[in-house]
Amino acid sequence: MENKYKVVIAEVTEGKELNFRERARLVKLAGEKKIDKELAFSEDKKLTIKPDYYAVLEVHNPSAENEDYSILCFVCGDELYTSSSETLKDSYLELLELAKESNESLDFPIEIYGVPSKNYSGREFFTCTIA
Repeated sequence: MENKYKVVIAEVTEGKELNFRERARLVKLAGEKKIDKELAFSEDKKLTIKPDYYAVLEVHNPSAENEDYSILCFVCGDELYTSSSETLKDSYLELLELAKESNESLDFPIEIYGVPSKNYSGREFFTCTIA
């Protein structure tokens, strides 16, 4: 078996059927905006987006320090925002679950921001809430 870079779409918004262009855009991460960079350049260190849908990609990259990792993708119209933050993924999926339990629409804007880590001085982790 060859040890090549590979991306698999592991999860997508419930009920969302991806067409060829959407799949290709996700797998190739065409025109992606990295959330950590967007936050770094934001004046208030927050990013508000309204996802049309999300996807979780499972990546195998033999050139990376950690060869296997996940990428969370938010598709917002023509924009594609990405992050490998597990805390952001968990936080967003928790919001979706709360909305489902409350019979609320899953169509809502979110605010993404960093929170200082208690375990690693000078570092932060990403989370989100309803905007």
